[in-house]
Amino acid sequence: MKKEMLIAIVIGFLLGLIITFGVYRLRVAKSRKSATPVASPTASVAPAVSDSQITIHSPEEGAIQEDKSTTVTGSTLPDSYVVLFVNNTEYIRQSDSSGNFSFDVELTEGSNLLTVNVLTDDGTVLSKERTVIVTTVYKEPPAETASASASPSPSIKPTASPKATARPGTTPRPSATPRPTTTP
Repeated sequence: MKKEMLIAIVIGFLLGLIITFGVYRLRVAKSRKSATPVASPTASVAPAVSDSQITIHSPEEGAIQEDKSTTVTGSTLPDSYVVLFVNNTEYIRQSDSSGNFSFDVELTEGSNLLTVNVLTDDGTVLSKERTVIVTTVYKEPPAETASASASPSPSIKPTASPKATARPGTTPRPSATPRPTTTP
């Protein structure tokens, strides 16, 4: 009985392998017939180049602000794709017919790197960067004001007091004879 069971397992395994191999061969043959040759594009995107064709109007370089939301505006080539990276978050827009673009973005507390990339018609990528710092400034509490019921506290001002000083080189001398005191 053990021998028969072992033979049945081996035959089942071999039969499963044969069926799987047949299905694989059918799929490969079918995909080769339906595939049409496609020319692979030879043009590649040029590396990012910093250029004067991008102007970032706001925010200013090194700006320090308390608000975490800001608007990034600028101008570039008309009708080109503008990609803005803010701390690895991507925003994509197309510039208008005048070349202007605008993004409303959220910043994080601390230093934020803004990178504006523009894809030109010939595949060149133009790039500009800005750094904006978001911080919360400690605001001092308002100064306390004196109320009408409060009494002023006396102020103590130091005054100069005369001090007796001995002259150098002179010493007081005791008198040799005591003087009698008279009482009336």
